[in-house]
Amino acid sequence: ETNFTLSDVQILDQDGAEYTPRSVTGATLTATSGDSSGIDITLRATDSEVAVNGETTVDVVIQDAQNGISAFATELTIETPESATITGYEYNLDPQFPDSELGAENNSLSLRAAMGSNVYAPANETTIATVTVRGDSATQVRLAAGGDTRIDDVDGTSYDIGSLSGTSFDVVAGPPAVDGGERPQDTDGDG
Repeated sequence: ETNFTLSDVQILDQDGAEYTPRSVTGATLTATSGDSSGIDITLRATDSEVAVNGETTVDVVIQDAQNGISAFATELTIETPESATITGYEYNLDPQFPDSELGAENNSLSLRAAMGSNVYAPANETTIATVTVRGDSATQVRLAAGGDTRIDDVDGTSYDIGSLSGTSFDVVAGPPAVDGGERPQDTDGDG
């Protein structure tokens, strides 16, 4: 327990207008120590490896949205655009006002939606969408989240954005490894 004295009090309404207190008398202050770095957005590829022309999915995950989610906007970009193509996306919940759009070359996605009455409940982790990506050439594919990112809580207040974490997966010329072991071998050489 810490004792303190209130000497300079500033009270603001929701529009930022200041109220002038008439007097300050005994009070109880409850405070929690929390992480003020904001919420995090993480991209998670389902597979670490796919064959050329194979597809994998990438989940768009919001972490620590403790007051739910009513709207979101972020830009997903394939940082290695010659290596992969975004072939589709699906919202985890149906938004009342969807506004997402694939980029001209299908190497970016503006992921935007206002949920209306179908909001996401408060949660430590919330998957807002799943994006399907096709590997076009044998290389490493890197996806990033960024751009004008905004996540609103159920009251319409924007969360502070902490970190934006991308993901990557490898595109291989042959079939992908089975169960994390060696890739299958073509023992008779017929391809």
